[in-house]
Amino acid sequence: MKTAELTGALLDYWVAGAAGVDAVMSDPHRNGSRNMVTFYGRDHDGHLDGRSYKPSEHWSDGGEIIERERIGLMPVLHDGESCWMAAHPNFGSGYPGPTPLVAAMRAYVASKFGGEVPDDAAIQAAQEGK
Repeated sequence: MKTAELTGALLDYWVAGAAGVDAVMSDPHRNGSRNMVTFYGRDHDGHLDGRSYKPSEHWSDGGEIIERERIGLMPVLHDGESCWMAAHPNFGSGYPGPTPLVAAMRAYVASKFGGEVPDDAAIQAAQEGK
């Protein structure tokens, strides 16, 4: 799958892997919606900390990655649409996204894994509620 197309729980999954965050995927039915998958981080003792891990939505998760990795962000027109472009200093090309966090997390994942990541059928099925 192209890194530039990652969204939602699938993007958060790859960010967690890139950042070395020990995050666990919740049961989509536990969240009351078949279309919602959430990752929960673990505390220092290995217990779920009860806080969802969504770096592509929560500045408290994604913002520290942007700062640490020195990811640049800029509003742009891409394919005739207004969006955000993010670039990681260690990975040459920019990554677009509908929000600054989505664009930055795509750039971060690309800096660690490249322009494509393996398809993960299990998480995709969970994300789509199948």
